[in-house]
Order: sequence, then structure tokens, then C-alpha cells
Amino acid sequence: MQVRHIRARLTKVWDQLRTSFWFIPTTMVGAAILLAFTTIAIDEQLRFEFVENLGWLYTGDSDGARLLLSTVASSIIGIAGVTFSITIAALTMASSQFGPRLLRNFVRDVGNQCVLGTFIATFIYCLLILRTIRGSEESTFVPHISVTVGVILAIASIGVLIYFIHHVAMSIQADNVINRASNDLNTVIKQIHPLPNNNDPEQPQVPEEQSHLLSLNRRSYTVVSCTTGYIQVIDRHTLLQIAIKHNMVIEFLHCPGDFVVRDDAIAMIWVIDRKPENIDTEITNNIIIGKQRTLIQDIRFAINQVVEVGVRALSPGINDPFTAITCIDQLTAALCQIVRRQAVSTYCYDDALQLRIIFKAVQFEEIVDTAFGLLRQYGRTNTEVILRLLTSIATVVDCTSDQSQRDVLIRQATIIAHDAREGLTNRHDREIITTYYQNSFQPLTQDDYSVTDKVTTQ
Repeated sequence: MQVRHIRARLTKVWDQLRTSFWFIPTTMVGAAILLAFTTIAIDEQLRFEFVENLGWLYTGDSDGARLLLSTVASSIIGIAGVTFSITIAALTMASSQFGPRLLRNFVRDVGNQCVLGTFIATFIYCLLILRTIRGSEESTFVPHISVTVGVILAIASIGVLIYFIHHVAMSIQADNVINRASNDLNTVIKQIHPLPNNNDPEQPQVPEEQSHLLSLNRRSYTVVSCTTGYIQVIDRHTLLQIAIKHNMVIEFLHCPGDFVVRDDAIAMIWVIDRKPENIDTEITNNIIIGKQRTLIQDIRFAINQVVEVGVRALSPGINDPFTAITCIDQLTAALCQIVRRQAVSTYCYDDALQLRIIFKAVQFEEIVDTAFGLLRQYGRTNTEVILRLLTSIATVVDCTSDQSQRDVLIRQATIIAHDAREGLTNRHDREIITTYYQNSFQPLTQDDYSVTDKVTTQ
């Protein structure tokens, strides 16, 4: 039982390391310490005549070596302070313009972490080499190779500084921020929605009658949450092994991204006999609950990152519809990927095709509402934004052959057209939206948002 939840824990720890600002710099400092001891050991084995014959190594005396390394160390630590200040300024601007949830993308930027790590590693390396230089009459030791490596690291730091200035200037541009958030969304989609594979054996779907038999032939018990927070990771593989071991069915009541409170029911287990001992601990150990949402298995959070940039761009304080349109384009590409891939399976079977786990999955309708709902509400007074929303939905409709998905998309388009009628004050703009809607989404569905009742111009 102690090792079953290692997979889920490691996934969570790795995500925390990636989003931390200290991991890569600390690793680089450790490498610098190892490099310092290695070069010192080499210097102790070499003779000065060998160093002179190489020509390109440092050949000065102990005073010159101290002065050189002291200059490099003091300069680098000053540059590191300026770099840290620039990073904080960029994070402050990103938080105010693009939203605080996108700060994780800036913090986990590998380029920024490597820049800071290079400066600190160079500083630590110079300090370690300085302590070994001896210039007394009784004992003289000048680590020529180590000093030369310090000079090389100083030159590399200058190049890294130039890269950092360019990198920060590029990373705070709206298009690049949106692209990073979109890349995160595409990564989550690839993890959750697999590509269709006709060679995979088709697994049976659980009919309503079998679900009813579960409640008749098995005893049900509730598994409650041991803490309060957001569900971040559900270790499906380990939970499947637990279900097989105890010959039971696990039904989850929440999916990654849902908020649960302590002692809230998060799962139901269906067993033939009595409840297995310590089964609650076994299950909850493989469900990671944290204080914030993550991108590991939460597709709604990945969509919200892109949506948040677009919503803030449509706020009166920023009023940047072009950024919002860029966000809509990226969401369109993501939805096209989703409809072309397999739907998330809510049933998990063992090798004998025996049902073992019933997951709660995010439905396609919820995905569409998450992608377009807020943008529709905040962009209802902007003709260009509304047109782009309708164009995007029409593009996704063309990518799917599933009628249920098409119905969801057409219904969303109908709501957008209805909101445009209420939000646009200009009659000509309303006519443009109505004409585009009628030309793109025919035949219309007969529902509560019929275009004949809601979208006709006044």
C-alpha cells in the first residue's frame, strides 16, 4: 500500500518542480560546485610548464587571479540582481494585463530559470576558486585552469544577459503569451483525448440495466475526501489495480478540476461482500487534491487560461479586441483537435472486459461553454468578436461528423446570435450577424433559441 500512490505523487511533484523558480538554478549551482572541485583537482596535478605551453590558459600570478575572479564575482552578482528585478517587473505586468493564473507560465519559463541559474552558478564558482588561491612565499598556488574556466563562464554570462533582454521583450507580447497558453492546452488535449485507432479492440458500453444491477447485486459504500481543495490528479492505472484486487467497481463523483471540501463524497465503491479494510485510504492516496488547479489532467483549466487573456482584453480598461480574436482562433484550433480525437472514456475495464472504474468526464457541451461562454458575454457589444465566434463555431462544425457535437455547437452559435441582438445597438451590425448566422447554420435546430424568434432584426 505504501508504493501504490507513488505514480500520482511523482506526477504532482514533477509539476511543482517545473513551475518552481528555484529548481533549475539550484541544479546549476550544484553543477558549478562540482565543476569547481573538478578543476581545482586538475590544477593540483598539472605543472606550470604545461600551462605555459598551452598558451590560451591564464598564466598570471596569484594577485592577478584574485583581482580577476573578484571582479567577475562582483559584476555577476550585480547583474543577477538586475535580472531578478526585471523578472519581477515582467511578472507584475503579466499579472495585471493577462491574469494571475498565467503567472505560472512565466515562472516555469525554462529560459528565465537558466539565466538566473547561470549568473548564480558563475558567482558561486568564482567564490570557490578564490578560496584556493595562495600567494605567500612559503606556499604558492594559482589554479590556472580554474581561473580560465571562470573567465569563460563570465563571457557566457554576458551572452546569457543579451539573450535574457531579448527573451523578456518577446515573452511579454500578447501573441506569445497566448501561444504558450495554447501549447499547454494542446498538451492536455493530447494526454486526455487519444487519437482514434481502429486496431484497438472495442470495449463494451455499460447499459443502464447493468448500472442498475450494480446497485442490486453489490453493496455500495461512500469514499470521502480527507482534505479541501481542487482535484489535480487521478491515478487511473493504480486505481484499476486496486479495483481488480478487491473485485469491486469504483465510481468517481468528481473529475480533475472540481473543488471538493473535507468529508465530501468523492467516490462510490460497489463490492459483493463487505467493505475492504483501509480501502478509503488506498483510494484517496491515488487522488491528489491541492490548493490550486493544475494542467496535469484539467482540460477546463487549460481552456480558462486562454479565455482569461481574451476576457481581460475585452475589458473597458484594456479594450483590445484583436487580442481577444487571437484567443478565439487558438480555441478554435483546440476544439478542432478535440472533435477529431476520441472522446474521453468514462468506463475502465480489466483484461477480462469486466467493468472496474466509472469516471466522471467533462462533457463536450461543458468544454464548448467554457471556451465561448465568457467571451460571448464580454464581447456581445463588439461586432468583430461576435463574427469571429460564429466563424470559429462554423469551422469546428465542419470538422466533426458527430451529430450530438454539431447540435451543441449550433446551440452555442444560436445563443451568440441572440446575445448580439441584445448587445449591439446598431441595426446594420445586427443584420450582419443575423445574415451570417442564417447562412452558416442552416438547417437550424428547433429549440428555445430559434433564430426566427430571437435573432430577427428589429
